[in-house]
Amino acid sequence: MVDRCALARALLFAILLALTAHPAAASSEKTPPPAAEGGQYFRLDPFVVPIMTREAVTRHLTVILTLELSDANKREAVRAELPLLLHALNASLIQLVGIQREDGSLPPVSTIKGRMLDVAREVAGKDIVRDALIESIYERRLR
Repeated sequence: MVDRCALARALLFAILLALTAHPAAASSEKTPPPAAEGGQYFRLDPFVVPIMTREAVTRHLTVILTLELSDANKREAVRAELPLLLHALNASLIQLVGIQREDGSLPPVSTIKGRMLDVAREVAGKDIVRDALIESIYERRLR
């Protein structure tokens, strides 16, 4: 008689193994969200910024950002500036939220988005970056 629980575990294991072995999962190119008319998206890796008091890191803020490009042909221009762009965006986030405020609040999401858009346009070019889209922003408290 077949043990259904063992069969279910084996099936789940096979599915997980197939998903992790899929070539698209190993690709370094992120799958962009669906393109809007005339637009192209460039998804960046998540930014994780520590939020500190004078004594220690109390929280981590994670921001997932996608740049909307003015044209699909601008992807290579962004890739050429990617190291500088990532550094500038990360430094800007640290300046914006790195030090914990007295009331423990974070800047409004609109402020964070505006800063990310300004930095991306300054580094990559105003004619290349149309908008900065925050896909997700969340905070994780430490202990």
